[in-house]
Amino acid sequence: MNTEAIVFYLDDDQEDLLFFKDAASLVAKEVEVKTRMNSDELLHDLHNPPPVPSAIFLDINMPKRNGLDVLTSIRNRSEFDHIPVIIFTTSNSPDVIDKSKQLGANLFITKPTNFSDLKKAIKYTLDLDWKTLVQDQFLYGVN
Repeated sequence: MNTEAIVFYLDDDQEDLLFFKDAASLVAKEVEVKTRMNSDELLHDLHNPPPVPSAIFLDINMPKRNGLDVLTSIRNRSEFDHIPVIIFTTSNSPDVIDKSKQLGANLFITKPTNFSDLKKAIKYTLDLDWKTLVQDQFLYGVN
């Protein structure tokens, strides 16, 4: 994603959204982060472009519709198959990781606990060449 990119990020924690936006702006000036605290708002934006996101980050622990439910909604629509979905959550449960993979996530990252690691995670994700990765390939963590 070394060209201009738009990233959607769903999380119900305002502080996490702000940290993510700050970190992304330091990692890549050409990235615009669209944050949403509500699953329905994110899905509405996705179904009513522009913009079309280059990647979608989903927190799992959300009120009403959780991140895995949103992932299911995204993967049920073939027009979104090309958009990488990254599960970005505090959980590192093997069951949650496996469920994310089964539902069609492209990458699972346990939320970093400090700003430096958050920047590394965002940079890693933005530097991936998603077009060359196999559509159903699943990555775990940050290398």
